Amino acid sequence: MRAAFVQTRNVARLWEVVESLHSASLGEPRLGLIYGPAGRGKTRAVDTLAARTGAVYVSAARVWTPNSMLKTILAALGCPATNTGAGNLLRAAEALSERLGVPSLGNGLLIIDEADYLAKGTHPPQTPPLLDTVRDLHDASGAPILLVGMNGLAKVLSQFPQFWDRVRMSEEFAPLVRKEVISLASELAGLTLDDQSAEQIRRATKGNLRQTILHLARLEALARAEDSSRINPEWTRQVTTEVARSRLRASGTGLRRVK
Repeated sequence: MRAAFVQTRNVARLWEVVESLHSASLGEPRLGLIYGPAGRGKTRAVDTLAARTGAVYVSAARVWTPNSMLKTILAALGCPATNTGAGNLLRAAEALSERLGVPSLGNGLLIIDEADYLAKGTHPPQTPPLLDTVRDLHDASGAPILLVGMNGLAKVLSQFPQFWDRVRMSEEFAPLVRKEVISLASELAGLTLDDQSAEQIRRATKGNLRQTILHLARLEALARAEDSSRINPEWTRQVTTEVARSRLRASGTGLRRVK
């Protein structure tokens, strides 16, 4: 499989959110949100975004406190931490502000992946301390901040009005469609899929990017053994069955034998 980055509808959605944050006028909200189930390619997409633009990327952790989060952000910014949480907030805000308008530094963009952890531990209407700190950092720096999380994150954040009011744009990462499966096969594995084969994969994976790549890797190996890059529905059916059996074995169950 090639280490290529394929332009999908979800990638386009991500860039649309980022461009919206960058286009906000001074004083306007600059918080953005990307969300969706596991396997939709969110982390893969924002990793590439950070690498290409110079944006700051951090991944939230369950053990984060407001101060440890700020220290992680400062480390990603290449700045030393201070001895206090207030000092770290000020230093992080200043560092992000200095990156505004600098294209090679992501124009100040901060990406926080696994952002579901930011809302853990409290219940509405009390805003979680980590979200309060992100809001403070947003307000103090004027920098765009992109949160990336799971499917229910938008609903959770909307329960905290002071925070949600600052979210300028949110987009859900959707399942792959047949056309995207065909593009992925071509660009990642050099395979030619017909509509029927692509639809078989889409249905088997429910449009999950991670699972689609797994299926394509197996098809690539099969195609190499058969010395052909043109995939037929029979091969696809074989691979989808093999993957399903492997997952059942891994889960400790088995396929029921049909008599």
